[in-house]
Amino acid sequence: MNRRSGFTIVEIAVVISIVAILTTLIVVVFNQTQLDARDDRRTADITALKRALVQYYNDNGEYPGCTNPGFGCPISDIAPALQRYMVDVPLKDPKGTDYLYSPGTSPNQYGLLLNYEQPGTSCKTGLNMDPAWWWSVQDCKTIFPNRF
Repeated sequence: MNRRSGFTIVEIAVVISIVAILTTLIVVVFNQTQLDARDDRRTADITALKRALVQYYNDNGEYPGCTNPGFGCPISDIAPALQRYMVDVPLKDPKGTDYLYSPGTSPNQYGLLLNYEQPGTSCKTGLNMDPAWWWSVQDCKTIFPNRF
């Protein structure tokens, strides 16, 4: 009897299918992990900015002004004022989008706008915020109650 050793086409197809499924799962999990990490970084950046803004307010009795307070300004506009309170002022999110800041109409108000990837939305946070800031953008506490 003449038997050849080796794999059949069916066995090879099954192995390739299993490897493809595992690879797909790994890629999906890895992408989700990266997305979560970028969103966690956004939360950490905004939390640090809020702490620095409170320290600035405690020293100056008001929050820093910016060039276009009605529409907000990039954090880079107020970064020099905050450098006394933090070593590295986060200017942009992990995807390169500016964090936005808006002082209030009274000295005890400010708002921050940030863009999350998950669920792909923007939210605003701050202190004594005017609900009209950034139009219909929801408060971050509403979207992410465990983060803010």
